[in-house]
Amino acid sequence: MSRIYSNDPLTALPVKNIFYDQVWNESDWHQGSGVILEASVKSRLRFSLIDKNQQKIRYCAFVLLVRRAHRRVFDGKKEIEPNFSATEKVRTGFLHSSYKVVPKGQSDFLTYDELVKIIQPTNVLTVFGLDTNEKDSFINVFLEENDLEKLEISDKDEIRLKTKGNSPFLENLCKINALNSALSNYAGDDKIGASWTDKIMAVKQNLELQEEEPNDEWDD
Repeated sequence: MSRIYSNDPLTALPVKNIFYDQVWNESDWHQGSGVILEASVKSRLRFSLIDKNQQKIRYCAFVLLVRRAHRRVFDGKKEIEPNFSATEKVRTGFLHSSYKVVPKGQSDFLTYDELVKIIQPTNVLTVFGLDTNEKDSFINVFLEENDLEKLEISDKDEIRLKTKGNSPFLENLCKINALNSALSNYAGDDKIGASWTDKIMAVKQNLELQEEEPNDEWDD
């Protein structure tokens, strides 16, 4: 039986009204390639932003504890997999019975400080009346409420997301679990609410040749 979506957890959150004295155009903040990250939801906030032209946009803000983050990588206009590690393991020896570690190039992994500088511009947070969470190792990201219609995100959920350029505004968001975290493809143009595991079966035969999960993660 399919799970019936309920927006009760979202509507229970109070809405804070934000009055913006200019014309609001979110795309003004979308410059750059953006990032992919995995995180745990600490809390959620709701905002109703009204600009000088009486344009109203509702956002849900997520306060996240980040597990790991990488730069988004593009080959021309096509998004490709980030380089998750500076090295990789390759099979060697008789019948590929042993391994060796070889250079793979510069990793696209981001430290927390690097991530904050990329997607947490103070001027965006100021619009919403928020402070940076650098001392607590959390970040704030924003998603239009209309894009949450196919998702039910609660506190403590583990999620994966892509940002729109180097901004805290989200292009893609999904829940994750141990299976799809290990197997899913980070690249592509999946829409909000789409499964990140659609391509698993296509690559399942090659999984044993994949490199190990990177160890460059933050401590909780």
